[in-house]
Amino acid sequence: MKRLRQFILILISPLFAASCLAQMPILPGLTSVNLGGGVFGTINVDLVYTGNYSTAGTAMTNAIGDSSTVSNNCTPTTCAQWQNLPGGGNFLVGANQSACSNLGAVAVNGGGPTYPAGTLAYNNIEYKNLGDTVVYWNIYLSTGTVSANNLTIGVCLASVPSPASLVIDLMELTDTYGGDAWVQAKQCQDSNEGFALESSALTSGGHSSPCIEPSFPATVLASINYNESQAGLGFYGTYASGGSVTGSTGNICLVNFTGGSFGMVALTGSNSLTGATVYGVATSGSPWGTAPTSGTLANGPPSGGSPTCSGTITVSGATLSGVATFSLHDATTGTLIGQEQMAVPYHASPFLDSLYIGNGENYNGSGTWYLQNLLMTWTGTPPQDMYSSW
Repeated sequence: MKRLRQFILILISPLFAASCLAQMPILPGLTSVNLGGGVFGTINVDLVYTGNYSTAGTAMTNAIGDSSTVSNNCTPTTCAQWQNLPGGGNFLVGANQSACSNLGAVAVNGGGPTYPAGTLAYNNIEYKNLGDTVVYWNIYLSTGTVSANNLTIGVCLASVPSPASLVIDLMELTDTYGGDAWVQAKQCQDSNEGFALESSALTSGGHSSPCIEPSFPATVLASINYNESQAGLGFYGTYASGGSVTGSTGNICLVNFTGGSFGMVALTGSNSLTGATVYGVATSGSPWGTAPTSGTLANGPPSGGSPTCSGTITVSGATLSGVATFSLHDATTGTLIGQEQMAVPYHASPFLDSLYIGNGENYNGSGTWYLQNLLMTWTGTPPQDMYSSW
């Protein structure tokens, strides 16, 4: 379907890491922090898919989806609606996956229930791939009730199979203008398997999101925040000239912009950036008023294939954008495995209204995976990472 200037390895104590974490900017691309811990805060959400309706093994229906959804700010069936369930038996009521039980409390905004740690241990959404390549089911948030231009979703993905050389588009957030961001499992540029973020704003000139690489089959907590609350949180444009690169198609270079902002660009051919999409993410709290027209290349991350990149590039057709943040945590400890950001389309009056789940792109294996304890937050200031308190 149509999802750091340097790398330094330092051994540090958990206490020192904790003292530094609050000062660390989230950079486009991959950061990885493991602080251990075990103190899990409360996550405040506007919607939760509890899965406490029907029995495991039952063929899924839109009605089961609605009955398993809890929200006081977007009433199921009238505001939050599961719809367009495909036939063919791909979606079932899945049995509880114990690794997905909530590590901390989950509280539903607007006077809804609070689920103490460990109590969200009901059934879930089971996806069974039957040789298909594009099968999706979606939950729609009525824009007459929900006017969201900044929305965060979180879900426990259990038993995601090895994608091998193929690609599984697992879930996608969309807005009313066609803006989107999705998470996929794929083979990365370093030949390892991992998860990556993608957006249609960036695919025409080469995908340039590096991977986060847990082991497969993977059971993880995945969070996507799509923020188009203002233009200038990110930008994207087309490579015009300059710079020097050595690498293969798809390899990823870092790009440094004035003021400490960062971005990325993927090679479109052997030693070539011709026609490549360049994107950047603004320094937190300092959105761009005007999109950058040049940047300095630096060598990319290992999961991006480690090309050699240097020199100054110019960018044409630069467009201010929103930004998406993808975070991946260990499901049983809450430890952050990795986080990446990328530019996503911006519209002046958008409504993020749909989440699609299932399988997209070209994976045609016979794998089965589970989505448990789906969470959504759109009121107040949604967290950049749904699981940051875990």
